[in-house]
Amino acid sequence: MITSNGARVHDSDGQQIFAHNLDRDIAADLFEIVRNDPKIVTNVYREDEWYMNRHRPEEMRFFKEAVFNYKLYEPGELDPQGISKVFFTCEDHEHLLPLEQ
Repeated sequence: MITSNGARVHDSDGQQIFAHNLDRDIAADLFEIVRNDPKIVTNVYREDEWYMNRHRPEEMRFFKEAVFNYKLYEPGELDPQGISKVFFTCEDHEHLLPLEQ
């Protein structure tokens, strides 16, 4: 199975056979870049963990049966080692567009 936009590959037994992490400095910059924007939620995948900067109760219905649930992180407290993916969500897509610049 290929996950995290290709940054992780697992065999049919679930064993990781490939990993490519973001550089620590780049990862730290990415998950701090919009921390003060209340409209944007930052998602971080680190090893086998998923972190979000803010709780989204309206999305919990999608994860009722999942074993992979997020944990909250506080800015400046999340170790950037082992980060495979950082992505942003927002109810207003247009609000995210400046991040592509």
